[in-house]
Parts: sequence; C-alpha cells; structure tokens
Amino acid sequence: MMRSCNYSVQLPVSPKTQNQKTMKAYIVTLMIFASQLMFAQGEDSAAAQEPEKIVSGDTTIVRLGRHQLKIVEREGKDEILLEKKIEDEWVSRKSWSESEKEEDCFEKKFAEWHRKNKLTHWTGIYFGSNGYIGNNQSIELPEEISTLEVDYSQSFMFAFNFPEVKLRLIKDYVGIYTGLGYQFHSYRMRQNTHIGFGNDMSFETDTLRALTRNTIQAGYLRAPVMLEFNTSLDPAKTVHFAVGVVGGFLLHSTYVQNYHESGVDYNLSTQRIPNLNPFTAEVMVRAGYGPFVLFASYGLTPMFRRSEGPELFPINAGLGFAF
Repeated sequence: MMRSCNYSVQLPVSPKTQNQKTMKAYIVTLMIFASQLMFAQGEDSAAAQEPEKIVSGDTTIVRLGRHQLKIVEREGKDEILLEKKIEDEWVSRKSWSESEKEEDCFEKKFAEWHRKNKLTHWTGIYFGSNGYIGNNQSIELPEEISTLEVDYSQSFMFAFNFPEVKLRLIKDYVGIYTGLGYQFHSYRMRQNTHIGFGNDMSFETDTLRALTRNTIQAGYLRAPVMLEFNTSLDPAKTVHFAVGVVGGFLLHSTYVQNYHESGVDYNLSTQRIPNLNPFTAEVMVRAGYGPFVLFASYGLTPMFRRSEGPELFPINAGLGFAF
C-alpha cells in the first residue's frame, strides 16, 4: 500500500514574474511527488524515506535515498536533472542510461561470442580406447613383436581440451580452428611381457613372474589444426564434422609392473621412458550433433623413436562432450 504524502515547497525569491514563480513551484512539487512514486516502490510504505530539499544559489536539489532531482536556473531557464548515487558519486540520468546501454551492449557481445564458441567443437572432455598397429596395418602385430599386443578392454585414453581459436571462413558454417589440450594414454599389455628400455628396447615373455599389471602410460600436450563444418548456427541443433592434423609433445611417461610373489605384492615403475617419441602427429576425424562428439585418430609418427623400438603407430577412438 502506498502512503499519500503532501509536500509544501518554497523556492528562493528571485527577480522573476509571479507566473514564473508559480510554474517553478508547480514543477518542483510535481517532481517531488514523482520521485516518491518512482523510487519508493517496492519499499514498505511505513519505512518510506522523507525527501530532503537542498537550496544553494540557483540550484535546488530534492533528494530521496539514492536518487535526486536537481533544478538549475540558467539564464532564466530551469534545467531539470535526474541523478542517481553510484559509488558515492551522483551520476546524471543520461550518463546512467549510457552506462546501462554499454552494459547491455557488452552482454549482447558476450552472448554472441558464447554462441559462436559453442559452434567450435574442440574445448571439452573426451574418453576412448587406444592401442596401436604395426607396419602390417593391423592390430594383430607381426609375430616378432606380438608380445607387445595390447588388451583393448583395459587400455584407455582421456583428453581435456581448453583454449580454442577459430578462423571463420563462411560465418560458422565453415572454419579452421586450433587450440591446446592434454591427452593421457594407458596401454595395458595383453601378454605376460617384460619390456626393457634403453638404447635398444627389449621385450620377451616373463617366465619368472605372473604380472597382474603391465602398462605403458604417457601424457601429451596437443595442438590441432582442424577444418570444421556446421550445418546450423544453432549450437544445440548443428551437425558438425571436422578433419585435420593434431601435433603433440610428450610431457611425462611411466612403465608400471605389478605382480604377486611369495605372499607379497610388488609395484615397480620406470619414469620417463627414453624410447618414446617426444613429438607426435596424427590425422583426426571428428563428427557429432550439438555438444556431443565422436572421434578417431591415426598416428602419422611411430610411438617409439625410430631405430630404438618397434614400428608401432597409435590409434584412438572415443566420444566426448564439447563446451
């Protein structure tokens, strides 16, 4: 409920005609009432503030809370300003409105950037299976290195991609993007194979121990160059496809062996596998709907350094969620 308020305002005497004085008093009274009506809404009527009137020379100020009306007499004319207190400073309605317009403009630009960002499908979280193929282009490795075959049911990879930048060729329908990401691989050996690392790799069946875990792990920093196509500018409805090359740099690696012997569990690990190729390149294909992505990749560079290990090329496939 609003409370009726009557205010009596007396203006300072100035050499004006009586009609001008009457009009000025009427305007001030009207403004006081309007300010009470506009800025006391939503407050408890019993707690509504009383307006404060300040007169200084040719300026009359009617203040109510964080808002005030300023009436300035200049060359026989009255200029009426509506001001708001922002961070201990009185700001005119014009500046206030311009600030709000700038905020609205920023929000619109951010919303547009966010929409376009969702039409670039690199940033996100991805999970999948990984392994490698030999120079015979098969997951069944040649007999001489068959002891290195992986157990695909227990081998996996995951990736977290974060920054991305896109060069738009035809709006967001066609573009080229790049970015950065981290990818982790875990290759579980299928057979009871002991791998030795050094100047030359060795791998042979371990006849002394029954390995419960026999895994090569590696993490890479990656950067793509992908050509992407979208069928729609609506991020939730687009069908998208991308193809390109992804380069990688080896960050860390570990060879882990676990086994049980004479009632004791043993955990062995070798850090920084020297024979792994420090630089990688792979061809990648990605496709999806909305934020969902299916991907597959094939290594262009061997997993191990040439002349230091067998010729194995990594392969990956999985799905993810882009954001």
